[in-house]
Amino acid sequence: NRTFTYPTPEFTELTKEIRNFLDELADFMKENPGIMIAVTGHSDNFGTFDQNDNRAKERSQHVVEYLSKKGISKKRVLAGGKGSLSPIANNDTDAGRRKNRRVEIKAIGNLK
Repeated sequence: NRTFTYPTPEFTELTKEIRNFLDELADFMKENPGIMIAVTGHSDNFGTFDQNDNRAKERSQHVVEYLSKKGISKKRVLAGGKGSLSPIANNDTDAGRRKNRRVEIKAIGNLK
C-alpha cells in the first residue's frame, strides 16, 4: 500500500514521485497479470463538498489513465474518490490538510 500527497487543494495532476511509482507498479502488474489494485482519491476540506469530491475523483482517474497508457487494463484498477469524507489528519493545520490531499494505491487481490 502506498499513499501520495498533493501540494495544494486544487492540484490533481500526477507528481513526479507518483509517476515514478506507477512506472514500477505497471512493470510489476505486467509480470503478475492477476494482480488488481484499488485507487482512492481524497481531498482536504478546502472548498465545497462537490469541489472536493471532484478533486478526489480526478486524482484517482489520473492514476487509472497513466496505468492504462502503460498497458494495464482498466478492468484491473478499481478507482474512486472519497472527497473530504475520510481525513487522516486534522484539517485545521497546513500539515494536516496536506496529508488529507492524497491518493491511496493498494493491491486488492488476484483475478481468477
